Amino acid sequence: MKSFLEANLARLEKLDPDLAGRMRGLSTPDSSLTVFGSRSGAPTVKARAFDGAEIRIHSEYDPAGEARQFLEARPLAGFDTYILSGFGLG
Repeated sequence: MKSFLEANLARLEKLDPDLAGRMRGLSTPDSSLTVFGSRSGAPTVKARAFDGAEIRIHSEYDPAGEARQFLEARPLAGFDTYILSGFGLG
């Protein structure tokens, strides 16, 4: 199965081949991040801390649903600018 990284780089290749090439050349700490399927089936990530402890980056149950719930609980109507960041997991 194609990795999430490879799938995202393939999409980026269509929009910005130069950037995709530069990103392919970067070294990544593969052992510190693990992508796995959440219980809902959506991908999620866990990290390994320097002391060896595993840290969930976000939900292992329903990442999209919990993110939606988090945002719905915030008063966002009065803002003009939003910043969304993430791992590009889909």
